[in-house]
Amino acid sequence: MSSMLDNAAQYIDSEDCDVNSEASDTEMDLEEFVSEAIRREEIDREVLELELEEQELMRAKVGAEEAKVLNEQLENDSKNHPTMSNDAISTSSRQLSAKLHCLYGVSIDSVRKDTTGSSRYSLRSDTSPIHPYARSLVYDLRQHEDSTMWGPFLADGSQHIDWEKMEALMIILDHNVKLSPETHYIPETMIRAPNQPFVGASPKSFVSPASSIPMEPALPIELQDPYNITGTWIRLVCFLDYSDLYRFNFENDVQADNEPRPPIDIEEAIRLITMTLRVTKIEPPGEDDGQALPIVHFEGKAASIRPQFDHNTNSKTRGSVRLTRHGDVRWTTFTIFHGEERWRSESIQVGGVQSARGVIGFWFDKNYDEHGPAGPTSFWKIRDGIEEETRPRPHSPMTRFTIPMY
Repeated sequence: MSSMLDNAAQYIDSEDCDVNSEASDTEMDLEEFVSEAIRREEIDREVLELELEEQELMRAKVGAEEAKVLNEQLENDSKNHPTMSNDAISTSSRQLSAKLHCLYGVSIDSVRKDTTGSSRYSLRSDTSPIHPYARSLVYDLRQHEDSTMWGPFLADGSQHIDWEKMEALMIILDHNVKLSPETHYIPETMIRAPNQPFVGASPKSFVSPASSIPMEPALPIELQDPYNITGTWIRLVCFLDYSDLYRFNFENDVQADNEPRPPIDIEEAIRLITMTLRVTKIEPPGEDDGQALPIVHFEGKAASIRPQFDHNTNSKTRGSVRLTRHGDVRWTTFTIFHGEERWRSESIQVGGVQSARGVIGFWFDKNYDEHGPAGPTSFWKIRDGIEEETRPRPHSPMTRFTIPMY
């Protein structure tokens, strides 16, 4: 402030102004003006800082409780298992870290190099770029077996989610979409989920947007569905050329079961599909299912968005949603061509029941062929309703496609 007053005084002197009452008033007015300007600037800065802090608190609110629970679980692992080996603790830590990353939702491109010398593969400890390592985990056909239910579960038959697999799936889905931003689009009328941490990763976070399109009325059975299945969904499917998949799994050097396959940097194909699903049956949970909610069955149709005329993605769909014995939301889907089931998928809904984040998992041959093919898939809801009549739509402006949060 003093420098500003000095400059003002020099300006007055340069005009050969006499030091009189008028000049004194002018100097006082200038000082008051400068003081008021500085005071207002400080107030504005404080208000801005408060607003930013409030935004950060709101953004982290959804994930803060989950992060707290994860930290408590990690501490309990150490306290309750004093004889647990370092490898076991490291495995638990990696699972919790990967889970937190999946809930956070914003994919990473690289991580620091592991200096511990651990022989077990982990996405948490590899070098940049990360997607070749994630891809080697996603397309490793050794993990598809009965003990994992051919889905993103641990290979001990416990139905616990393998969060490192989920993390790898998330990274690959995100990478593939970013790789082809010019060729994969969705109509302007469809929702693009905000790219913000933890958004949509909590139960009942999905809110259907208002729509002026006439929708079919809800049936009584749909009102009993706790998973809110009926509606319109978008699905992403990724896959390697089968010759590349086979070569990667069966023509490389033989490796021990607990050793990771080498990283692969091969471009994948992706398919973007719209699904309309409707609830068909609700039944009590089985002995191996979570008992808090029923099993809900559904049927529907799937049609290609990009590429538009890929008849291999135009099909019928059926499946079911249930809780695992640990309370996670498990989706099983079947893709049907000409009345025959061809593909199956096993997936987990990230964030819980009716989360906006959506579902991530593996698709594979419905006959459980150990030679594949198999790959990552994700689907998420965009609105509750189903249009009364499906008709060709005129071309409309398109926006670049992104999957939610990955």
